[in-house]
Amino acid sequence: MAEKIPLPYSITALEALAAIRALRLAGDIGLESFILEGDSKITIDALAGNIVEHAEFGNLFEEAKELASQFGDVSFNHVRRQGNGAAHNSARHARHVSEYTVWMEDISPHLSTVIQAELASFE
Repeated sequence: MAEKIPLPYSITALEALAAIRALRLAGDIGLESFILEGDSKITIDALAGNIVEHAEFGNLFEEAKELASQFGDVSFNHVRRQGNGAAHNSARHARHVSEYTVWMEDISPHLSTVIQAELASFE
């Protein structure tokens, strides 16, 4: 999924909005159980229910938690940016998309080499 979000006012808010969009997509395609990964420890900790003082973004975290509660099993996992090249590449790609885009059965062309390189590193 890629979407350009206009005027993100902070990385934390942008990560929370991305989580909300991902949770909505998961519901739309009928997922019941999944892992939502992100490279913002603040956001992942807040979504996982760990106490985080961010009243400024509390409404976004609450909306994401409400969406997550509608699934059978959702886990939140912090992954360093260096550990998930595909997600980092997708975020960079989203700056250049003009509309909301979802790839369901194919890999986006801009991700093919990144994913192949990551898979090769596990061999």
